[in-house]
Amino acid sequence: MKSLLKILKFILNHPLGKRKKIKSLSRFFGWQILSRLKRANPVFNFVNNTKLYISKGQTVATGNFYVGLLEFSEMAFVAHFLDNKDIFFDIGTNIGTYTILASGVCNATTFSFEPIPETFQFLQKNIELNNLQNKVNALNIGLSDKKGFVRFTTNLDTKNHIASSYDKCKTIKVEVKTLNEFNIDNIALIKADVEGYEEFVLKGADEILKKTTLKAIIVEINSEGKRYSVKNNSVHEILTSSGFCMYEYNPFDRKLISMKKPTSDNRIYIRDIKYVSEKIKQSPKITVLGISI
Repeated sequence: MKSLLKILKFILNHPLGKRKKIKSLSRFFGWQILSRLKRANPVFNFVNNTKLYISKGQTVATGNFYVGLLEFSEMAFVAHFLDNKDIFFDIGTNIGTYTILASGVCNATTFSFEPIPETFQFLQKNIELNNLQNKVNALNIGLSDKKGFVRFTTNLDTKNHIASSYDKCKTIKVEVKTLNEFNIDNIALIKADVEGYEEFVLKGADEILKKTTLKAIIVEINSEGKRYSVKNNSVHEILTSSGFCMYEYNPFDRKLISMKKPTSDNRIYIRDIKYVSEKIKQSPKITVLGISI
């Protein structure tokens, strides 16, 4: 009961959920009924003309189903920033919501990195559902600061991560590469959500970070890095030393606000703020839950 109340509170406080309370709440209660009937993988409308599969237990899919854009500011930034000339690296893709935004809405080329085989299958289904096989390069691997093999947890949904000595749950052996191995042109944006392992991903991307086409990085920074003895400010230091500054994005007025201190775990780092600001102002609107943004 507490978890359901927490979800309801999240919906009613979400920037889109509170604007479409009836629609969001009806989706929530409808899914509670539908998921208990064990209907397999229904499809829902996502952004513009894109769609996503939804399955019981997938917090990313259900969150986007309830409120349109689960991570509102960051996902709207992706939709407003990318275009068909850009390349997007989606690291820690999960079922592919950012990938579908980038390639299905913006027509960008995406490299999607998802190491967990079961989750990777759902990513492939969402790519095929939106006919994006020619726009998305889906890779069933992890990323690190060096090539090799590591063990990943497998039963923690969005919290799956490279296993540490503290983990006692089920794990699998997964291949990892460095991002530098994918050193191609026109990389405009990187999103990295790897449950505390972001520092190692970025250390294996030092050549990528030098690319002048790379204008923005969306990254999650929280206490999860402690399991790898990573300091909370290490990722921030890597990015700022590469010329990136931290910003908060307001999708409704399309403004980027310089931030000295983060207001959430998800952060947007930008290099060449003038270029990025002009680009997002000129991009077409997207439609989510019947709302134009």
